[in-house]
Amino acid sequence: MNRGVYLAALALGLAVLIYAEWHTDEVTVILALLLALSAAVGFVRPAAALVTGLMLGLAILAAHAGSFLTGLYSPAYQGFPPAGTDWLVMACLVLPALAAAYAGAWARRAMAA
Repeated sequence: MNRGVYLAALALGLAVLIYAEWHTDEVTVILALLLALSAAVGFVRPAAALVTGLMLGLAILAAHAGSFLTGLYSPAYQGFPPAGTDWLVMACLVLPALAAAYAGAWARRAMAA
């Protein structure tokens, strides 16, 4: 698959994930979206499953860290800064994102075989 298509899919996935995170406080919605996007982008370029999982898995953590450090663009639902355990939970989102990206890569390879 063309690298440009992969980068566009990854950028779109990041934008959709962060937009959804900023506009809903439902954790299950964000987790489902993270899994679906990671699997879809992993399917687009199986060789980049590791990068896909890391980028999408750390997107929410990076967005909240940027918001916390700059004081700009905080989520509509957030009344106070994230606590210590919130940061840990956001960092742990890398694990399901990696699993979903590799599942998407596996599905693509299985279809090609």
